[in-house]
Amino acid sequence: MKPFICKDCVQCCTEFGSTNGTGYLPVYEWELVILKDLANKNNIDLKIKPVTVLYDKISKQTFCVVYGIFNSPCIFLKNNKCSIYKSRPLVCKSYPLFWSPDYKQVITKSCFGLCPNIDHDEFLSNIKGMNKDEIKKYFKKIYGDTYKNCNQSNRINLALTDLLKGLEKDKKIFLEELYSKDYPKDIISLTEFLLNNKLVSKKELEELRKNI
Repeated sequence: MKPFICKDCVQCCTEFGSTNGTGYLPVYEWELVILKDLANKNNIDLKIKPVTVLYDKISKQTFCVVYGIFNSPCIFLKNNKCSIYKSRPLVCKSYPLFWSPDYKQVITKSCFGLCPNIDHDEFLSNIKGMNKDEIKKYFKKIYGDTYKNCNQSNRINLALTDLLKGLEKDKKIFLEELYSKDYPKDIISLTEFLLNNKLVSKKELEELRKNI
């Protein structure tokens, strides 16, 4: 099987609502800061909404973990090229991978996004019978930097999940996930929530970001 090469078909840029099954492009708060700045500089109307929102019953604060960009096709796509390629979000750098074997015990078709430039049925057939290390090597061989970026994305997801689970275990927070119809107006970022309630220090937060 040949290594994956993006052929600039731009399907993932124009149809990400259907290719990733969510209807939006998921981004983290630190990516959102960059994207907002780029949008402002280019007079672009960026349609952003919170998509993973949690309510803490102890502090009575609502915060967002993941935001969604609802401009589809992507508003940064110019003449079938990404105009912010070097600053594009991690989800774009990882596509068409959603999960890597480093963070997923069983690799199935749900670990991949739709992409006409690679046959994931053939990929799954090729890794059948391989052990964990062999599967990782095969991912690296076929996907290269895309695999590395997917690992980073998975690592961030799990680090944030573990952080919140740990705070819940220590009974410092008591979380409830909210649905969009229940979102209040005063939603703060995860960073604001953690610092406002002194759940982590700035130094601890910086260390966390370095490690992920």
